[in-house]
Amino acid sequence: MRLWPRNKILATLLAAGLSVLLFAQKFLGFMVIFVALALLVWIPYSAYVAITKPDIRTSQLVRVLIWMLVVPVVFGIHHLRQERMRRDADKLVARIDEYLRTHGHYPATVDEIGMSRPQVKSMLGSPSGYFLLNGRPSLFYPATFAPFAACSYDFKAAKWACHAD
Repeated sequence: MRLWPRNKILATLLAAGLSVLLFAQKFLGFMVIFVALALLVWIPYSAYVAITKPDIRTSQLVRVLIWMLVVPVVFGIHHLRQERMRRDADKLVARIDEYLRTHGHYPATVDEIGMSRPQVKSMLGSPSGYFLLNGRPSLFYPATFAPFAACSYDFKAAKWACHAD
């Protein structure tokens, strides 16, 4: 039985929506590359279908548009999440720097700046944290787009660095 164009559009909306829900999860954003790779093959095929079958041209083009929106939506979600985490991390850096100015040394734990480890993990996600080793502070949080990627703050240079392991 052949699906009517409306049913194909609904099926595409459902699949695209589920893809966005899946790939928008923390650490799964990189998987949207599989959608992008599939689109590289499917879009030329869809162009061929739209040209050779005028009766389904509109529904095919709507389906292409739906799938083309998945990639930027997932990237946007991860970008917003990463920006929020960076903003929260910058607040934590400011509190640590204030402690340094006031006391002349870095705090041994986040408890000394009036925060708890669970609060930091709530703000920055898990795994994240602050620790002091041989008088040198370290603050880091996970990147949201890919697993095993993290951002860390260099207190000496006063800048963030993000890297993937």
